[in-house]
Amino acid sequence: MWGALPFGVRHQKNTTSVQAYKMGMQAILDGAGTDSFILGCNAPMWPSPGLVHGMRITNDNNRSFERFKQLCYECFRRNWQNGVLWVNDPDTVLIKNKISSVMGPDGKKVKTQENVTSDEYMFCAAYVLASGGMILSSDDITSFTEEEADILKKMLPPTSVAAEFNSTLEIGSATLQDGKRRIFIFNYSDYPKEYSVRFYPDETVQDFWTGNPLPTEGSGLYKVTLNAHTSKVLLALPNSEN
Repeated sequence: MWGALPFGVRHQKNTTSVQAYKMGMQAILDGAGTDSFILGCNAPMWPSPGLVHGMRITNDNNRSFERFKQLCYECFRRNWQNGVLWVNDPDTVLIKNKISSVMGPDGKKVKTQENVTSDEYMFCAAYVLASGGMILSSDDITSFTEEEADILKKMLPPTSVAAEFNSTLEIGSATLQDGKRRIFIFNYSDYPKEYSVRFYPDETVQDFWTGNPLPTEGSGLYKVTLNAHTSKVLLALPNSEN
Protein backbone atom coordinates (compact mmCIF):
# COMPACT_ATOMS: atom_id res chain seq x y z
CA MET A 1 0.00 0.00 0.00
CA TRP A 2 2.74 2.46 0.95
CA GLY A 3 4.43 2.10 -2.43
CA ALA A 4 1.34 3.42 -4.21
CA LEU A 5 0.66 6.43 -1.98
CA PRO A 6 1.22 9.80 -3.68
CA PHE A 7 4.08 11.00 -1.46
CA GLY A 8 7.67 9.87 -0.97
CA VAL A 9 10.70 10.06 -3.21
CA ARG A 10 10.92 7.87 -6.32
CA HIS A 11 14.12 7.10 -8.21
CA GLN A 12 12.39 7.72 -11.54
CA LYS A 13 10.97 11.19 -11.08
CA ASN A 14 8.57 10.96 -14.02
CA THR A 15 6.67 7.92 -12.73
CA THR A 16 3.38 8.12 -10.90
CA SER A 17 2.93 6.40 -7.56
CA VAL A 18 0.89 3.63 -9.19
CA GLN A 19 3.51 3.10 -11.88
CA ALA A 20 6.22 2.88 -9.23
CA TYR A 21 4.16 0.39 -7.25
CA LYS A 22 3.63 -1.80 -10.31
CA MET A 23 7.34 -1.71 -11.15
CA GLY A 24 8.26 -2.71 -7.61
CA MET A 25 5.76 -5.56 -7.52
CA GLN A 26 6.91 -6.78 -10.93
CA ALA A 27 10.49 -6.92 -9.62
CA ILE A 28 9.32 -9.01 -6.64
CA LEU A 29 7.35 -11.33 -8.91
CA ASP A 30 10.28 -11.76 -11.30
CA GLY A 31 12.69 -12.38 -8.47
CA ALA A 32 10.46 -14.93 -6.74
CA GLY A 33 10.21 -17.09 -9.84
CA THR A 34 7.48 -19.06 -11.53
CA ASP A 35 6.91 -21.46 -8.65
CA SER A 36 6.16 -18.66 -6.16
CA PHE A 37 2.86 -17.55 -4.65
CA ILE A 38 2.69 -13.81 -4.02
CA LEU A 39 -0.04 -12.73 -1.60
CA GLY A 40 -1.09 -9.09 -1.52
CA CYS A 41 -2.21 -7.93 1.91
CA ASN A 42 -3.43 -4.37 2.40
CA ALA A 43 -2.28 -3.82 -1.16
CA PRO A 44 -4.09 -1.50 -3.58
CA MET A 45 -6.38 -3.76 -5.56
CA TRP A 46 -6.72 -2.23 -8.99
CA PRO A 47 -3.00 -1.82 -9.74
CA SER A 48 -2.37 -5.41 -8.61
CA PRO A 49 -3.99 -7.85 -11.10
CA GLY A 50 -1.25 -9.83 -12.80
CA LEU A 51 1.24 -8.96 -10.06
CA VAL A 52 -0.10 -11.12 -7.20
CA HIS A 53 -1.51 -14.63 -7.06
CA GLY A 54 -3.67 -14.01 -4.00
CA MET A 55 -5.22 -10.90 -2.49
CA ARG A 56 -6.68 -10.08 0.92
CA ILE A 57 -10.08 -8.63 0.18
CA THR A 58 -11.19 -7.77 3.74
CA ASN A 59 -10.09 -6.14 6.95
CA ASP A 60 -8.21 -8.18 9.57
CA ASN A 61 -10.29 -10.79 11.34
CA ASN A 62 -10.56 -10.88 15.13
CA ARG A 63 -12.58 -12.72 17.72
CA SER A 64 -15.79 -10.70 17.75
CA PHE A 65 -19.11 -11.16 15.99
CA GLU A 66 -19.13 -7.55 14.79
CA ARG A 67 -15.90 -8.20 12.90
CA PHE A 68 -17.23 -11.46 11.45
CA LYS A 69 -20.26 -9.54 10.22
CA GLN A 70 -18.12 -6.73 8.78
CA LEU A 71 -15.94 -9.19 6.87
CA CYS A 72 -19.00 -10.84 5.33
CA TYR A 73 -20.15 -7.50 3.93
CA GLU A 74 -16.69 -6.76 2.56
CA CYS A 75 -15.92 -10.22 1.19
CA PHE A 76 -19.20 -11.29 -0.39
CA ARG A 77 -19.30 -8.15 -2.54
CA ARG A 78 -15.86 -9.16 -3.83
CA ASN A 79 -16.51 -12.89 -4.23
CA TRP A 80 -16.59 -12.43 -8.00
CA GLN A 81 -12.85 -11.63 -7.93
CA ASN A 82 -11.96 -15.15 -6.78
CA GLY A 83 -10.47 -17.14 -9.66
CA VAL A 84 -10.83 -14.14 -11.98
CA LEU A 85 -8.24 -11.66 -10.70
CA TRP A 86 -6.53 -13.85 -8.10
CA VAL A 87 -7.31 -16.25 -5.26
CA ASN A 88 -9.32 -14.36 -2.65
CA ASP A 89 -7.96 -14.25 0.90
CA PRO A 90 -10.89 -13.68 3.31
CA ASP A 91 -8.43 -13.65 6.22
CA THR A 92 -8.25 -16.38 8.81
CA VAL A 93 -10.89 -18.74 10.09
CA LEU A 94 -11.30 -18.55 13.88
CA ILE A 95 -13.20 -21.23 15.77
CA LYS A 96 -12.30 -20.88 19.45
CA ASN A 97 -11.68 -18.34 22.19
CA LYS A 98 -8.24 -17.84 23.63
CA ILE A 99 -6.77 -16.44 26.83
CA SER A 100 -4.47 -13.44 26.35
CA SER A 101 -2.14 -11.75 28.82
CA VAL A 102 -2.09 -7.94 28.73
CA MET A 103 0.20 -5.75 30.80
CA GLY A 104 -1.82 -3.40 32.98
CA PRO A 105 -0.87 0.17 34.03
CA ASP A 106 0.51 -1.19 37.29
CA GLY A 107 2.91 -3.52 35.48
CA LYS A 108 0.95 -6.63 36.33
CA LYS A 109 -0.31 -9.01 33.67
CA VAL A 110 -4.06 -9.28 33.35
CA LYS A 111 -5.55 -12.31 31.63
CA THR A 112 -8.46 -11.72 29.30
CA GLN A 113 -10.60 -14.18 27.39
CA GLU A 114 -12.92 -13.57 24.46
CA ASN A 115 -16.59 -14.38 24.94
CA VAL A 116 -17.53 -15.28 21.37
CA THR A 117 -20.12 -18.07 21.33
CA SER A 118 -19.68 -21.37 19.50
CA ASP A 119 -22.51 -20.39 17.12
CA GLU A 120 -20.70 -17.17 16.26
CA TYR A 121 -17.50 -19.09 15.55
CA MET A 122 -19.45 -21.38 13.22
CA PHE A 123 -20.70 -18.19 11.56
CA CYS A 124 -17.05 -17.30 10.93
CA ALA A 125 -16.29 -20.77 9.54
CA ALA A 126 -19.30 -20.56 7.22
CA TYR A 127 -18.14 -17.12 6.05
CA VAL A 128 -14.71 -18.44 5.03
CA LEU A 129 -16.32 -21.41 3.24
CA ALA A 130 -18.65 -19.08 1.32
CA SER A 131 -15.70 -17.00 0.12
CA GLY A 132 -14.42 -19.94 -1.91
CA GLY A 133 -10.88 -18.68 -1.33
CA MET A 134 -8.00 -19.48 0.97
CA ILE A 135 -8.53 -21.32 4.23
CA LEU A 136 -5.96 -20.16 6.78
CA SER A 137 -6.26 -21.06 10.46
CA SER A 138 -5.22 -18.48 13.05
CA ASP A 139 -5.96 -20.59 16.12
CA ASP A 140 -3.50 -22.63 18.14
CA ILE A 141 -4.43 -25.93 16.52
CA THR A 142 -2.39 -27.87 19.09
CA SER A 143 -5.10 -26.89 21.60
CA PHE A 144 -7.99 -28.10 19.43
CA THR A 145 -10.47 -30.59 20.75
CA GLU A 146 -11.43 -33.41 18.39
CA GLU A 147 -14.65 -31.57 17.53
CA GLU A 148 -12.77 -28.35 16.73
CA ALA A 149 -10.28 -30.20 14.57
CA ASP A 150 -13.15 -31.84 12.68
CA ILE A 151 -14.57 -28.40 11.80
CA LEU A 152 -11.31 -27.37 10.17
CA LYS A 153 -10.95 -30.72 8.39
CA LYS A 154 -14.44 -30.39 6.90
CA MET A 155 -13.41 -27.07 5.36
CA LEU A 156 -10.51 -28.63 3.49
CA PRO A 157 -9.56 -28.65 0.71
CA PRO A 158 -10.71 -25.23 -0.57
CA THR A 159 -13.21 -25.48 -3.42
CA SER A 160 -12.12 -22.34 -5.32
CA VAL A 161 -15.83 -21.70 -5.94
CA ALA A 162 -17.18 -18.52 -4.36
CA ALA A 163 -20.85 -18.29 -3.46
CA GLU A 164 -23.16 -15.87 -5.22
CA PHE A 165 -25.41 -13.97 -2.81
CA ASN A 166 -28.73 -12.20 -2.86
CA SER A 167 -28.90 -8.44 -2.43
CA THR A 168 -28.97 -8.64 1.39
CA LEU A 169 -25.98 -11.00 1.48
CA GLU A 170 -27.98 -13.36 3.68
CA ILE A 171 -28.43 -16.29 1.28
CA GLY A 172 -25.78 -17.53 -1.14
CA SER A 173 -25.17 -20.56 -3.33
CA ALA A 174 -22.07 -22.20 -4.78
CA THR A 175 -22.21 -25.02 -7.35
CA LEU A 176 -19.09 -27.14 -7.09
CA GLN A 177 -17.27 -28.96 -9.87
CA ASP A 178 -18.87 -32.28 -8.88
CA GLY A 179 -22.40 -30.89 -9.20
CA LYS A 180 -23.03 -30.59 -5.47
CA ARG A 181 -24.37 -27.27 -4.22
CA ARG A 182 -23.55 -25.48 -1.01
CA ILE A 183 -26.20 -23.12 0.30
CA PHE A 184 -25.22 -20.50 2.87
CA ILE A 185 -27.62 -18.68 5.19
CA PHE A 186 -26.44 -15.91 7.51
CA ASN A 187 -28.46 -14.15 10.19
CA TYR A 188 -26.57 -10.93 10.91
CA SER A 189 -29.29 -9.54 13.15
CA ASP A 190 -29.72 -9.58 16.93
CA TYR A 191 -33.01 -11.48 16.78
CA PRO A 192 -34.25 -14.78 15.25
CA LYS A 193 -35.26 -14.73 11.58
CA GLU A 194 -37.00 -17.22 9.32
CA TYR A 195 -35.52 -18.12 5.95
CA SER A 196 -36.80 -20.13 3.00
CA VAL A 197 -34.60 -21.83 0.43
CA ARG A 198 -35.88 -23.70 -2.60
CA PHE A 199 -34.14 -26.82 -3.87
CA TYR A 200 -34.62 -28.94 -6.98
CA PRO A 201 -37.14 -31.74 -6.37
CA ASP A 202 -34.53 -34.43 -7.19
CA GLU A 203 -31.96 -33.07 -4.73
CA THR A 204 -31.26 -34.54 -1.31
CA VAL A 205 -30.43 -31.89 1.26
CA GLN A 206 -28.26 -32.34 4.33
CA ASP A 207 -26.50 -30.26 6.93
CA PHE A 208 -22.95 -29.60 5.74
CA TRP A 209 -21.34 -29.84 9.17
CA THR A 210 -23.14 -32.90 10.53
CA GLY A 211 -24.24 -34.73 7.38
CA ASN A 212 -27.73 -35.12 8.85
CA PRO A 213 -30.53 -35.16 6.24
CA LEU A 214 -32.91 -32.21 6.27
CA PRO A 215 -36.62 -32.33 5.43
CA THR A 216 -37.91 -30.36 2.47
CA GLU A 217 -41.49 -29.91 1.43
CA GLY A 218 -42.76 -31.67 -1.68
CA SER A 219 -41.92 -28.60 -3.73
CA GLY A 220 -38.30 -28.68 -2.57
CA LEU A 221 -38.79 -25.82 -0.12
CA TYR A 222 -36.71 -25.76 3.05
CA LYS A 223 -37.65 -23.44 5.88
CA VAL A 224 -35.49 -22.69 8.89
CA THR A 225 -35.47 -20.20 11.75
CA LEU A 226 -31.99 -19.05 12.67
CA ASN A 227 -31.20 -17.55 16.03
CA ALA A 228 -29.34 -14.26 16.22
CA HIS A 229 -25.71 -14.34 15.04
CA THR A 230 -25.99 -17.81 13.54
CA SER A 231 -25.55 -19.41 10.14
CA LYS A 232 -26.54 -22.53 8.27
CA VAL A 233 -24.60 -24.38 5.58
CA LEU A 234 -26.60 -26.85 3.50
CA LEU A 235 -25.31 -29.40 1.04
CA ALA A 236 -27.54 -30.39 -1.88
CA LEU A 237 -26.68 -33.68 -3.57
CA PRO A 238 -27.77 -34.24 -7.18
CA ASN A 239 -30.07 -37.12 -8.09
CA SER A 240 -27.17 -39.33 -9.26
CA GLU A 241 -25.85 -39.47 -5.67
CA ASN A 242 -29.19 -40.07 -3.94
